[in-house]
Amino acid sequence: MNEKPLLAKYKSREQRRINIIYHEIANQIITEAKRVAASTVVLENLSNMRRKRSSKALNGRLSRWSFRKLQNIIDYKAKLASLNVKYVDAKDTSSLCPICRGKLSPNGYRLMICPTCGLEEDRDVIAVKNLLHKYKRDVGASSVHP
Repeated sequence: MNEKPLLAKYKSREQRRINIIYHEIANQIITEAKRVAASTVVLENLSNMRRKRSSKALNGRLSRWSFRKLQNIIDYKAKLASLNVKYVDAKDTSSLCPICRGKLSPNGYRLMICPTCGLEEDRDVIAVKNLLHKYKRDVGASSVHP
């Protein structure tokens, strides 16, 4: 049996499964935004994500990562639901404390801790809080839901 058609078959199957997951995630985000009566979905601006890093292995992992695909799906589904989509600079969103703006330290695999104020939280939750803070600061939004 020839390996190429078999690999192509499984590759396209995996891509379809990933697309289904992306659409399900996007639907959950839009449903939650509607539930909290949000008018805007805030996403990270990932336009500089593919710039060259120091490690060849990291460059390879980044080139295979479809980070913009999920954002594109969220973007079009939000527009269909009459929601705005705003992109915010992602710099330092997971490394600064959302309360005191101090530098965070790792405290396990996913947890980050602030040595200044003692905040201990998942790094993704911290990043979302910082994205919301940046959006409010940039836009001057008063009633934004996290």
